[in-house]
Amino acid sequence: MRKVITAVIIFVFCLSVLPVFAAQLPAEFNQFTQILEIPKQTITTPTVVEVTLPGTVTGDAVAVVDATTTAIEPFAFTSNKLSKNYTVTTNFDDGHKLTDEAENTYVDFSVVDQDQANQAILTITFDDYTPVTGVMLAYDRFSAKPNSIFMTGLQEDGTVNTLVTLKNYDSDAVRFPEKKLKEIVVYLGFIQPLRMIDVEILQRLDTSSQQSSLRFLAKPNTRYHLYTLPDRPVRITPPDAGNLFSEKNPIRYDSADLTVTANRTYIPSDLDTDGILDDIDNCPQMYNPDQADSNKNRVGDVCDDTDYDGIINSNDNCPLDPNIDQRDVDGDGIGNACDTQESRLTEQYPWLPWAAMAGTALVIVLLVLNMVKNSKFEVNNIDSELKPKNQT
Repeated sequence: MRKVITAVIIFVFCLSVLPVFAAQLPAEFNQFTQILEIPKQTITTPTVVEVTLPGTVTGDAVAVVDATTTAIEPFAFTSNKLSKNYTVTTNFDDGHKLTDEAENTYVDFSVVDQDQANQAILTITFDDYTPVTGVMLAYDRFSAKPNSIFMTGLQEDGTVNTLVTLKNYDSDAVRFPEKKLKEIVVYLGFIQPLRMIDVEILQRLDTSSQQSSLRFLAKPNTRYHLYTLPDRPVRITPPDAGNLFSEKNPIRYDSADLTVTANRTYIPSDLDTDGILDDIDNCPQMYNPDQADSNKNRVGDVCDDTDYDGIINSNDNCPLDPNIDQRDVDGDGIGNACDTQESRLTEQYPWLPWAAMAGTALVIVLLVLNMVKNSKFEVNNIDSELKPKNQT
């Protein structure tokens, strides 16, 4: 009887801890900051549920999870944001990368002249004259920003007028009074490499008309969690969903009406694992727990480019002297531009001078010993000549 009771207790314990093990989500879910709680549905068969989200939310920044089993659910996503009626060209790379809304495509504007500011030119061409209130230039999270921005616009009367002139402008959004334009030319002056991921045109629109919608297939008596607002790019691939947007009468929710809770498993981003969170790390992608910043420009020394040659200090063999070619003839790790030691052979073989000195000292010692030996020999000869010869 005692064994039976013990077995029952063990069985009940296993049932109680089973949900704990089932509740383990992939580590990527630690990157989401909040959860929207979708209530149980009073349904008897699987039914399509639609959640309306702000237009700023993208399909790769959300995930639907069964609140009980933590299974990742398939979903379909769409956005009714206005289609882009413009194209972008650049003097560096394919401008299409700046309008495809993909996070993994971008245009790099590299430094080609380290002695003066470099210039990137973006030409934005509209299908027709379009009311515009500004341009959003979206850079990679860890990219530098341009030192100057100059924009011109082609107006309906055929004239090209200056839209804006800015220096040391830190915001991505560049705004100006509304104008009807056919073309915008953007001139960016920069001394550090830029990485741009997107170009958006700003217009005077009702932002409430720009919405995204997410649909998934809800099961009866099941609660769901909608994970949103990750603090970094998330790599979660949900199962394939069917044609959920073919359903004309889904159960609809507005995200503003759902209960919002903080993600208790959220771990703030520290990409370089140096113990300093990305939000306050002066080199978010390079390990530097000391946060050293010699010139106090809020960019850590290890990822700064002090000499503006396009190569960060930690990879630069002359961090204080511009040398984009990184030429290092003697291979000593010090670039020719700042290498003050001209003896290339002795730099490559540092023991050589000591060996040469030791060899020279040995030669001197041998010469001295030879001189002493010869002197003794000459003295002996003189003594033998001065001695009287024995007469027979």
